Amino acid sequence: RYRKEAGLTQEEVAKHLNVAKNTISQWENNKREPDIKTLIFLSKLYNVSIDELLDNDRFVVERNNGILIVPDDKKETVQQLLALPNDMYIYISGQISACYQVSKSQ
Repeated sequence: RYRKEAGLTQEEVAKHLNVAKNTISQWENNKREPDIKTLIFLSKLYNVSIDELLDNDRFVVERNNGILIVPDDKKETVQQLLALPNDMYIYISGQISACYQVSKSQ
């Protein structure tokens, strides 16, 4: 939909991204998903947000030059975390990451 609204063909988008035309078709038919770098490029190319590209079934957050994609059911929790002052956000994010690393190694 966004590609067509931008007046681009699958072939043109594929050339921009250096991928096969078939890859674009698979993304558009929900058979595959582009990686985050490609989503960023497509959002700029189509002049829409990443959230729009994902059909709003996920919540996209940009903070500290990073992008976090979370399910909608976690949206409220993430918004509360993002509302914290930056130093508190960094501290809590670090604690969560540390807990995740410990649980992952066990």
